[in-house]
Amino acid sequence: MGIVLVTGCSGSGKTSVAAELTRRGLVAVDADTTLAMWLDRDGSPVELPDDTTFEWLSEHDWSWDLSLLDELATRPGTRYVCGNAGNIGNAWPRFDRAYLLVIDEATMLSRLDYPHRDHDFGRSPGQRAWLQDWRPRYQAEVAALGAIPVDATQALITVVDQITAQVQR
Repeated sequence: MGIVLVTGCSGSGKTSVAAELTRRGLVAVDADTTLAMWLDRDGSPVELPDDTTFEWLSEHDWSWDLSLLDELATRPGTRYVCGNAGNIGNAWPRFDRAYLLVIDEATMLSRLDYPHRDHDFGRSPGQRAWLQDWRPRYQAEVAALGAIPVDATQALITVVDQITAQVQR
């Protein structure tokens, strides 16, 4: 199949999907840990401050290193990339298929509070406020690009089964 994108907002289950795909013996990349970085307006990498504010997040971008994504594209077989990025539109042509893990605001906020999450992003008040503003815009942007929606309020196994069944067709 090539490269399959599994995207969604924070708390939608991208990291959990990547882990489940890997558990099943499939090649899955958690883009948050391998492709992504925070960039300032000049495109220079910056560290996420501990006391992140809505304003800081509005002035910086969570972006993928597209050269790393291009490198991944040269590998054989189906590869799943699980994550989101501010430059998703620039990355889009590299994907053979894309899935959008859709959740509502209440589900997102509930999952962000889960103490055993793999990522801490979304715990601070500034991050939560930014995510509440960003989630509907990101979901709309990715849907408009043609992502296949998946109800990510379902059990993880169900979500992964739906995605893999469609990819294997």
